Amino acid sequence: EPFKSIITMGDEMVAAGKIQDYSVFAVQPWLDIAEIASRIITIGEDVEMAKICASQLAQRLFEIRDEVQPPMLSVDEIIDIAEKNTPGKPVLLAESADSPNGGAVGDSVVVALRLLERGSKLRAGMFVKDPEAAAKAFEVGVGNTAEFEVGGKFPPGMPGPLKAEGLVRSLHDGHFWQEGPAGKGFHNFVGKTAVISFGNVDIMVCEEPASSGDPQLLRHFGIEPKLCDLVVVKANTSFKVPYGVFAGEICYADTPGAGASNLKLFNWKNLPKNLYPFDLPEDYQVEPAKLWR
Repeated sequence: EPFKSIITMGDEMVAAGKIQDYSVFAVQPWLDIAEIASRIITIGEDVEMAKICASQLAQRLFEIRDEVQPPMLSVDEIIDIAEKNTPGKPVLLAESADSPNGGAVGDSVVVALRLLERGSKLRAGMFVKDPEAAAKAFEVGVGNTAEFEVGGKFPPGMPGPLKAEGLVRSLHDGHFWQEGPAGKGFHNFVGKTAVISFGNVDIMVCEEPASSGDPQLLRHFGIEPKLCDLVVVKANTSFKVPYGVFAGEICYADTPGAGASNLKLFNWKNLPKNLYPFDLPEDYQVEPAKLWR
C-alpha cells in the first residue's frame, strides 16, 4: 500500500466483468521533458464502462499522490534512531536516491561519511560501486590496511569520496545467488569485489552492483545484515520483503542522487507548468478518459 489499492480496484473490475484488462503506467519521475504524466489504460468491449473504470482508477492514483511519498528523514536523524534502538533488530536506512535499480550509480558514501564524522559506534553495512577501490583492495590483500578513496566518483556534485584508512576483510570473485523470494536462486555477477572495514563501517565495494534489495548482496560477501545496527539498502521497495523478515525500523533517507525521492532537489529545465508536486493548482481535475481503437 498505498499503490496496492489501485491494483486491487483494477482486479475487482476485471473479476466483475466490467473490463478485460488494465495497466497502470506510473511515469518515471526523473524525466526532465516537456510532456509528462502518469496514465491508466483499460481494455473492454463496453466502451463507456471501460472509460468509467479508467477514470476511477486514475482518480484513485491521483488521490494517493501524497501517500506514495514516504516520510523522508535526514541521515543524522536516522543515525540517531539507530543509536537509540532498543529492540536490537537492525535499522534499515533506505537510500533510494542511489538505487542502481532506479537508474542511479550506487556509489554514494553519504551515510558512511556521516557515521565516521560523528564517530558513531554503530556497526553498519553497505555496498558501494567503486571498481578502483576494489582493484586496490586486491593489491593490498586480506588482513592489510591502506589509505582508500571510496565512492562519490561518478555523478557530479555528490559528497565524497570517503578518504580513510581501511582494513581489507575479504576478497571475492563477485558471483552470488539471490535469496529472494523475488528471483530466488537467480545468479548475479558484480565483478571484482572486496569488503573493507573503516572502523565499525563495513563497505562492500564492487565493479557493478546488482539486485540491490536482496540481502545476499551483502550476506554472501561476509556482511551479515542481522548483525548490523544499521544497514544501508540502496533500493526503493524491493528490499521490503526479504529484509522485513528480520529487520526493525525502516527509515527513508532524504539524500542526493539520481534517484532522489525529493524531486525538488533537481534543477529542472523542461517540465511543463501545473505539474505535481511543484505547482499543481488546487482545483486540478483528472483528465477524462479518451477512447483509442
